[in-house]
Amino acid sequence: MNSYKVLFEKTFEILGSNNKTLLMVFCKRLIEDFKTEPLIGDIISVNQTYEMNLGNNKKYKEHNRDIRLGVVQSRILSYGGDTDINIHLEREIYKIQSETFESGTYDDVKNTVYNMWKSVEIFDIRYEDIFIKEMKKISDIIDILEKKKDDEN
Repeated sequence: MNSYKVLFEKTFEILGSNNKTLLMVFCKRLIEDFKTEPLIGDIISVNQTYEMNLGNNKKYKEHNRDIRLGVVQSRILSYGGDTDINIHLEREIYKIQSETFESGTYDDVKNTVYNMWKSVEIFDIRYEDIFIKEMKKISDIIDILEKKKDDEN
């Protein structure tokens, strides 16, 4: 059975209510022994092993779960390169209910950023230093929104 060295690339975005991009993240994930040749329209899921803490006794139990990477939007076969196939997965878009992070509500901004992060964390982030700076700014905004929410209550 053939296996392929496949580079999966995906873009994640958070849009404001005016459909302007507030945050864009470019990601990649290399799988060196992908068992099938991905085709356009395929839904790509990978099985990942993780450990779970069972409590104070610090014992861990290993579990497997399927993780959805996304849907193949386009693909490029490589001849003699570092990979056999480069796959571009469909863009994943998140929206907040305001035009900017600063004008949003604490719950909306925090939940949207968190939901995007849960999808991004299974990839490697391109331009990670820029992403970290942007996430720090957004984290500071979320802290301000939380304080504002607490002051209102």
